[in-house]
Parts: sequence; structure tokens; C-alpha cells
Amino acid sequence: AHVGSLYVRNEYLYIGRTTHGNLSVNSIVLEGTDSHLIKLSGFLAGSIKTETHKRVIVTFQGSHDDFATLDARIRVSHSEGKDIIIELHTCHNSRSCNDEDDPVGVSL
Repeated sequence: AHVGSLYVRNEYLYIGRTTHGNLSVNSIVLEGTDSHLIKLSGFLAGSIKTETHKRVIVTFQGSHDDFATLDARIRVSHSEGKDIIIELHTCHNSRSCNDEDDPVGVSL
């Protein structure tokens, strides 16, 4: 969607726990030279109980040209081992992309 001269898009990242016990998420942060074009909100740290999930809202905001190439990733630091890195990319000029919000899930 366009807001003024800016392109704004929300995506949703779901983080859940499928095995027994609680999962502690220490932090969910952005990295990369283009991370200023993205905002995270919703669940960014805390505990996730067995068979539940939390939603992180990932908002992209900028001009279409800002998203032609994107150096950005989400780092999830948690209690179950090494950090999870989620590379963010755009579908600029790609036939395989659409304008619908597509959820991404991470289960630990």
C-alpha cells in the first residue's frame, strides 16, 4: 500500500513452541545496512509456552527503489541453541510475488 509517497507493507512472523517446556526468546532484532527501512513490533522478547505461538509484525516502509536490493535480516536469540537468522528480501520486479501478506513461521 502507498502512504503518501512511501510504500508500506506489513508481514507477519509467527514464532511457536511445538515441544514440551517453555521457550525463552531473549531478543528479536534487525541487522543489516537497510534495517532502517524496517520496523519490528509485537512480540520481541519473552516466554512462549508449549503449543502456543507469538506474532512479530515486520513493517517495510520506503520508496519502491529502496527495496530493489535489501540488506536486512532478523536475528532471533533464544534459549534452545544458536540464533536463528531470517534473511529479508523483496520481490521487486519478480513475477513470483504478489501483494498479499504471507505469514512466515518459525517453530522451536
